[in-house]
Amino acid sequence: MFFSGMSVIAENADSIKMCQIPGEIKKALSLQMHFPTEARESNIEGVVATCFYITPEGQIKIYCINGHPVLIGYVKNKLESFECCPPAAAIANKHMFVRFNFEIEE
Repeated sequence: MFFSGMSVIAENADSIKMCQIPGEIKKALSLQMHFPTEARESNIEGVVATCFYITPEGQIKIYCINGHPVLIGYVKNKLESFECCPPAAAIANKHMFVRFNFEIEE
């Protein structure tokens, strides 16, 4: 499984900046995500694209997600149960766009 992402930082309504997702979050997410068993058994592959932000309490709040329904459910559950950073961390309220690519390796 492979994922890539960028974070979007909106300083004001007229300014949006793109930057890399912090390495510690990228590493933690890659350790959490595995190919879902149900998808593997059904030969379901695909990309799940997500947009989310991290609250000051360290919770991920998803505001858009698309892809195959089985893969969406898996990614949504993983992200919503993920605690990525301590309260009031510098990453809070920064919006991120991440794609998770699920491919069956032969």
